[in-house]
Amino acid sequence: MPDDLRIEPQKHPVFDNLKPHVSSLFFCQSDDYNCGVCCSLFVYDMMITQTFQTWKLPVEDNGTLPKSFDFGSLVLKEDFYKLLPKQAKGFNLKNHLKNIYDLFREELVILMEHLRFLQIENTVGLDNMTIHSDSMWWGQVTEKWTINAQNLQDHLKVKDQVVNKKLIDYANNMEDNKSCH
Repeated sequence: MPDDLRIEPQKHPVFDNLKPHVSSLFFCQSDDYNCGVCCSLFVYDMMITQTFQTWKLPVEDNGTLPKSFDFGSLVLKEDFYKLLPKQAKGFNLKNHLKNIYDLFREELVILMEHLRFLQIENTVGLDNMTIHSDSMWWGQVTEKWTINAQNLQDHLKVKDQVVNKKLIDYANNMEDNKSCH
């Protein structure tokens, strides 16, 4: 690399007050390939668990964020999450996270395949596409995904999302959402 393009190492401040509580679930990479998955899961978990959470709470005495933030609670059932940092007997958290990462990575690929299919369909139309019904098509759930999802169902938190009726009523009353007669 040419010397004029090199960047000197910079020191970044350490924010002690952003340390998660010890009872939080940490999305930590334990291999060489799940970095992006860990980051994506952290952001996804943050969006879901912190949407209605106030951040106007003091940090704990040890400088960590309050326990009530529930970081990582999205990927564990409540009874397992409440035990953290300890683990339930016979439960391997590291294995569970690896399986979550594998499942999430598969889901990202399936999502990208669906989006690519829709983009091509929108561009050239279905009539101009060759789709083999006897083989795997874009965005189809794989056997690996199915097995992984079944293995995780006992520990993975799956929650029905309740949509606020006011939001639905508001969307239904918007002029651009009304069908033309």
